[in-house]
Amino acid sequence: MILPKLDVVVPVLMPSSYFSSFREGLLDLDPKLRINYVLDYAQCKTDIANASIDLQPNERIFVGNFGSPGLARNKALPYCDSQFTCFWDVDDCPDIHQILEFIDELELSGRELGIGNWSYQNGTEVSQGVTPRAVGRSPGLWRFIFKTEIVKGILFSELKWGEDQLFLIEAFAKKPSILTTEHRLYRYRRNTAGSMTSQRRNAIDLPKAIKRSVPFLSKIDKGFTQVVIIMLLKQLYSSFKYGGFSSGIKSLLSLLPASRSVIRSPKIIVNILMKGDKW
Repeated sequence: MILPKLDVVVPVLMPSSYFSSFREGLLDLDPKLRINYVLDYAQCKTDIANASIDLQPNERIFVGNFGSPGLARNKALPYCDSQFTCFWDVDDCPDIHQILEFIDELELSGRELGIGNWSYQNGTEVSQGVTPRAVGRSPGLWRFIFKTEIVKGILFSELKWGEDQLFLIEAFAKKPSILTTEHRLYRYRRNTAGSMTSQRRNAIDLPKAIKRSVPFLSKIDKGFTQVVIIMLLKQLYSSFKYGGFSSGIKSLLSLLPASRSVIRSPKIIVNILMKGDKW
């Protein structure tokens, strides 16, 4: 029996028009990967007790009423006991071959965090980049592969926007060693109808996400500093753009302690100005 090297957590808001096709695309999957689907029936009248799915050997199903992708992921996280853990979305397309090769590289290197390249699903093959600035601009949770011990003890918040970036910041605070690859690991679908990202009313969560992120800023170093500052500034911009003036001001006030930390800490300034695009 081959033990899985990678546990993948996939939250699925039910009913889902992507779930069946996503599973079909992963049939006969390499046994080194195990897929943990978390079915969220918070918006579905289907009796979850009657939900029946024929499982493949590399699949596990968790069900419940969660109401957010973060809380859904938390259901599966305690059961992830492979060497590595990552997070995918059910409407996207991971590149399994490249992911498996990258896992082997991670294992050989002994590194604790892998960061891969990605593209959109519309056929565009333009590389998005894996430098700190590029990752800060596009910090999709799905492009990261974590050594499982790094994410143990970290839970996603109840927030519907910003919960993934808050999770990343907590992981960065553990100062994991990094391995990057320019190979594309993932193809992302833009503007999926009904997704949390498409529901702009969720921008009201961003001030909370920023406020909870700021205390971790003093604990991160190297290229992570650039990544986090870019992420926080993007959240501030989104607060004003999608949440309105009131939400934007709340986010700005939440970000002020981070500004003071940057000004007072020579190490943070050096990491931003001198490191450039190096991890």
